Amino acid sequence: MARDAAKGQAGQVTRDQHDRDHALTLRVRAELSRSPGVDDSHLRVSVRGAILTLAGGVSTPAERAAAKNAAMRVPGIKAVSDQIVVGQAATGIEA
Repeated sequence: MARDAAKGQAGQVTRDQHDRDHALTLRVRAELSRSPGVDDSHLRVSVRGAILTLAGGVSTPAERAAAKNAAMRVPGIKAVSDQIVVGQAATGIEA
């Protein structure tokens, strides 16, 4: 019976972590959307265990840095995995 209780607690931690990660994802998206110099329309954001993954494409190295800096401003983010690609092919936007 104690074993079942432990499983339930472990499941609760998982749901709690999922909820925290989801809240962090929303906060990061909001921070990106209000950050000057960042077009977040081609960025994907995911959080797992308070570790953020930024993926997708931006137009310039400066935009890439601005996106990463914006994400790091969000309280609760422990680390950022930057998988952003820079350039026209990354965004699908032609000059």
